[in-house]
Amino acid sequence: MTLPIRWVSRDEMLNQYVARFNDLHGSDQGLPDSNIEGHRKFILNVFGFEPPQGNEAVNPVGDDTPALISPQAGFSVGWLKAEKGNGPVLHNHDTNETLIPIGGRWRFIWEASPAHDETVELDPYDTISFPPGVPRRFECLVPIPGESHG
Repeated sequence: MTLPIRWVSRDEMLNQYVARFNDLHGSDQGLPDSNIEGHRKFILNVFGFEPPQGNEAVNPVGDDTPALISPQAGFSVGWLKAEKGNGPVLHNHDTNETLIPIGGRWRFIWEASPAHDETVELDPYDTISFPPGVPRRFECLVPIPGESHG
């Protein structure tokens, strides 16, 4: 089965599918137990769903922590580490593929049109979520110091 290809511009990718860790806004008031001793927490909402509607609805991540990425149903999440210059070949999936570098610096490459690639470089805890069908690859530019990932 051949997957359909989807082209995504740089603006669309950066505005809808990339979340920089330093741009996340969190909340310590998302759930009803947020003010109970032993249950306090601070939630950073990277990607999520449409929050529940209505006066009695409880948004589990807090109304003041909107998701920066809204993936379609069916997605994968991966944390990345590798040695410099390593990463997968150009590929695509029929679901969102969400990737989070846990260290170092990474370059993410996608096809924005048949003859045009775009890139973005991400740091630890930044997040990218490629939409279904987008041809993508990624490579480690700067590995985690002192670690080997062979």
